[in-house]
Amino acid sequence: MRRAALVIFLLALVLCGLELTLRATGWIFLQMRQTEGTTIKQGRHYRILCVGESTTADMLFLGKESYPAQLERILNERATEGVSFTVINGGVPATTTNVILAELPKNLEQHHPDIVVTMMGINDDLTGVNDKGFINSISQVSDNLRVWRVAKVIYYAWLNPHALMENADPAAKGSDNSTMLLLRFKTAWDGVIEGHYAEAEALMKPMLNYEKWPIVKSRAHGIMAVLNWQRGDERKAENYHQRFLELERLIPRSKTVHNYRELQRILREHKIPLVAVQYPALPIGPLRQMIEPAPGMVFVDNEQTFLQAIKTQPVGKVFRDLFGGIFGHMTPYGNDLLAENVARGVLELVPNSRVEYAKIYLPIGGPFG
Repeated sequence: MRRAALVIFLLALVLCGLELTLRATGWIFLQMRQTEGTTIKQGRHYRILCVGESTTADMLFLGKESYPAQLERILNERATEGVSFTVINGGVPATTTNVILAELPKNLEQHHPDIVVTMMGINDDLTGVNDKGFINSISQVSDNLRVWRVAKVIYYAWLNPHALMENADPAAKGSDNSTMLLLRFKTAWDGVIEGHYAEAEALMKPMLNYEKWPIVKSRAHGIMAVLNWQRGDERKAENYHQRFLELERLIPRSKTVHNYRELQRILREHKIPLVAVQYPALPIGPLRQMIEPAPGMVFVDNEQTFLQAIKTQPVGKVFRDLFGGIFGHMTPYGNDLLAENVARGVLELVPNSRVEYAKIYLPIGGPFG
């Protein structure tokens, strides 16, 4: 009996240690981001702070190919004589706009940016709520333990992969478990990227009518749109795409709206212009509705650039996954497409810049004129 108790105690100790290690890794990542990009060059120098989540951050698998890294290269290649740029990557994986907003005053004090670039809000959609609108507390507690998530991923992804298909019925026990859903979607988008369309379709079809969390149904339609574009069925793809856009409009985003407007207020107080970037392949309209247009502010639209790319090229050339339905974490090529559009938006705010126009929206009255 004592031996069993000792084993349980030691196992709990190991799990607690692993949990602390995983959380410490996230904290260290944040500290690393805060110490980068602090060198100011001579001459008229512009400091650009990019804030966002993992689609912004310098992820390990990207090396120096994140969009802010490519943005700095593009800006300095196109800068007029005597002008230079430093781009500070303030992206943090798995964060939300609550955290981005809370960290903003410290980031402004530390980095003294001339321009702030935002692409944020996608993780705000991932809050687990049940059909009555309350947080599913039991699932939240277990799924917030990173070690628990890692253990379940190992089990389902490697030890029992058939469980994903066994739970194909949305009403089946365990099918609404957040880890199971994540694995189902990951297997599906991997299938789309690798060309295994039948398997991906089988995983997504039951999710098209999933009612518990609206975001699940929405993202399933997005993946089905990309799947059909990739296999050349334009009609089906457009139908799924339109339904995806309709469902996305129904997802409550009051937290994102509030935090975007509060961020805008803080920047206005500091007289720092804002470049608000929409995620790849998403329409600019919802973002424009979140923020009050103001002088010295730019909206960057990435919809057609990325829709054209995924309609005409292998989606794996552009995205590493499809966690956002019709978009995901970008490859170096995808980040270059994004950085090109953002660069045009930034250069609109810099006087005497030569700009090849992207589809951007600039309220009258620049801050550096």
